Amino acid sequence: AGRWRPLPASAPAFVQNAHVDLTFDLAPGESVKLANKPYVTPDQVAAEMEDLTAASDLFSVRDLGRTAQGRPILALETAPRAETIVVGATMQPAEPAARPVLAVAHYLTSRSDLATRLLDRFRFAFLPLPNPDGAAGGRSVTNALGEVPMFSFGRLIAGEPAPLETRAIWAYMASLRPAAYVEFHTHYQGHTFHKL
Repeated sequence: AGRWRPLPASAPAFVQNAHVDLTFDLAPGESVKLANKPYVTPDQVAAEMEDLTAASDLFSVRDLGRTAQGRPILALETAPRAETIVVGATMQPAEPAARPVLAVAHYLTSRSDLATRLLDRFRFAFLPLPNPDGAAGGRSVTNALGEVPMFSFGRLIAGEPAPLETRAIWAYMASLRPAAYVEFHTHYQGHTFHKL
């Protein structure tokens, strides 16, 4: 029905720590995407970014370009300063990090002494979903065309063809020349706390 749902606890059967057998019912003609973690959709991320801009005068949203499927690659920004810190999610959809990235933006709205000092000194730029087609398709590392944007920056620098996502993020980073870049990768694990 167009959204991610967890399978019931009775559905998975772990077999000798080597693989998982899943049991679930599909209607005729129904198709599903199966993932071991929830993928937030590009629309959900865009809505959260708009919510932040509506709730706080700190932020604005910038459209960095479009993907092959026409989805916007969006950045959430604070006011310009002499130095910029970029906080981004990996371009690998299988390690969904939009929520941790936006959590940092939410923290800046706290108006704590530290948040105020940081905002006075730095522009913050947030890239919560740099591969929206990959996230929408529930892919591991690729975009909608089967390209791997996160490993294509060297090709772009060498003057070779590169994915639209790679080109948009590179152009954005080149325009900002950030003093620091923080990238989140998330790994969900059933046997221990998730790695973040």
